[in-house]
Amino acid sequence: MPTKSACKVSLSFVLIVAMFVSLLPGAVQKVHANVSPGDIAIIGFQADSPDKLAFVVLNQIAAGETIRFTDSGWYSSGSFRANEGGIEFTASTNLTPGTVISRANPFTSGDWNTNNSGLGSGGFSLSASGDQIIAFQGDASSPNMIFAVQAGADWSEATSSNHQCRTRRVSRRNNGRLYRL
Repeated sequence: MPTKSACKVSLSFVLIVAMFVSLLPGAVQKVHANVSPGDIAIIGFQADSPDKLAFVVLNQIAAGETIRFTDSGWYSSGSFRANEGGIEFTASTNLTPGTVISRANPFTSGDWNTNNSGLGSGGFSLSASGDQIIAFQGDASSPNMIFAVQAGADWSEATSSNHQCRTRRVSRRNNGRLYRL
């Protein structure tokens, strides 16, 4: 069983890297109309009461963009297990690289909302014995995958008969390139 510290990524390291990348000479930062793999990174979460989630912005994100997060597993057939739940964050302003967004449950105020559509009705509730968080945009039936993190178990098939902490590694094609999240 992983400890809280084993499930968290060093926030300071990620922030230093994000700020360095954003300050590279000649770097032109463009506000993205859609969020792509590599535009955010989940840098921490807590699976105890209350559940918490934190991510860092690595590429500018336009106001109005919505990012959904779920703890539902991903089948190799290309769909969510849809037995848990989801939340979503909608940027109220343009977000610049290095911005850290964090929230503790309940995820129902400010720029956060509950959105279980296509993900099940169990609610976003991280398991202390292991779970996954998958960030995506759009409809759960055809998601635009952005980022995925797995804690407490390996990347293996999510089935109805195994523990909720399992999920298949998410892959995505974009302009002919294969991304593994």
